[in-house]
Amino acid sequence: MRHSNFLRIFFLLLFCVAFACPAYSETIRLKSGKTIEGKIIEKTDKHIKVDIGGITVTYYADQILTGSPLPEADNTKNKQNKKRIKYEITEKFYLQGIADTHFLKFCMVVPRNDMPGQTLSNIEIFPKPNSTFIDVDGNEIAVYHSSLLKAGDKLIIGFKYIFEREITPPDIKPESISDAYSFNEDSMKKYLSAEGEINPKEPSIEAKAASLTDGITNPYKKAKEIYNFITNNFRYDYALLQRFQADSYAYRSYSPQDTLARHKGICYDFAKLFVALARSSGLPARVVRGFAFDFSEDKDCYVENYGHAWAEFYLPDYGWVAVDPTYGLLKKDKFFCFTYSSHIPQEYGLSEVKDFGSLEKGWHLQFRSQTKPTRPPVEVKIEAKLVKSVN
Repeated sequence: MRHSNFLRIFFLLLFCVAFACPAYSETIRLKSGKTIEGKIIEKTDKHIKVDIGGITVTYYADQILTGSPLPEADNTKNKQNKKRIKYEITEKFYLQGIADTHFLKFCMVVPRNDMPGQTLSNIEIFPKPNSTFIDVDGNEIAVYHSSLLKAGDKLIIGFKYIFEREITPPDIKPESISDAYSFNEDSMKKYLSAEGEINPKEPSIEAKAASLTDGITNPYKKAKEIYNFITNNFRYDYALLQRFQADSYAYRSYSPQDTLARHKGICYDFAKLFVALARSSGLPARVVRGFAFDFSEDKDCYVENYGHAWAEFYLPDYGWVAVDPTYGLLKKDKFFCFTYSSHIPQEYGLSEVKDFGSLEKGWHLQFRSQTKPTRPPVEVKIEAKLVKSVN
């Protein structure tokens, strides 16, 4: 009798662990034909809540196909069909003293290891930072201090890591996408709200978003209308790029409403404009920053001296989808819902850290000198080296 009761309790506990566990990974098949991979955080007979790339999505019983999750054989087959790339990346900041600097504080953004679809390994930061902290977007900021940097001295600060990512093209079927978001309102709020210079309710942004997407309920078609508007009506500001290259420390980007009025800009301007218009249209979106490498020449090692910015929007049943309005100015549809074979994402958001000013370039410098120089007594140069290895 005791043995029988023990078995009942054992199997009851096993059932609770299997079905009431707060978080476990699973693949869900929807009636629309889509499959969702995520971490289930709540499961009842009426709905399932899934964490997909940091967003909580709710799927209801009438959306889910009977018999999910997928059989293990199907999961294995799907994973085998996914293509992956593997890169070795080294990023260096060269701090060259132009005049004696008696206090220096340098901050840089460390690449994230929690971006969907990619993994980072063998991460090395050199030299060891004096301190680190996490900003409002979840990016890690490394902070360095120097009491004296003489004219002619050079500091080299940076990191290296192995980058791996899936590059299987997203098989998006626009007509079958749900026209309503079913995920948690608290999760959605951040990506629909104002952020730094991005203000979805700014009058010119709100008016333009309405003219582009009013009457459209399909989120994919909303994003495509915004993308087409930018790529068909804006031009790249090469003069601004030259000013940035000549003195990146003095560079300040334009707000989305200023870019909208100017009808020109560079990558960061276009990324912020896309996000502002998307959010104003009820489409969750965010800025992504990192590097983009030109693989037009077939070689094993590539070097890029400037970062790049683009955007992501959230699509029901698919998760975060990348879109690059800057590349689309010349290449159009190729960079709407593109794969990450050429782009290396490192951080989210605008990285506007009040303690250090803006980190919009991926780095920020504070200094104190005995003289009052007309320009910073320290010159900062950046180099990103990528060694390509495609699996």
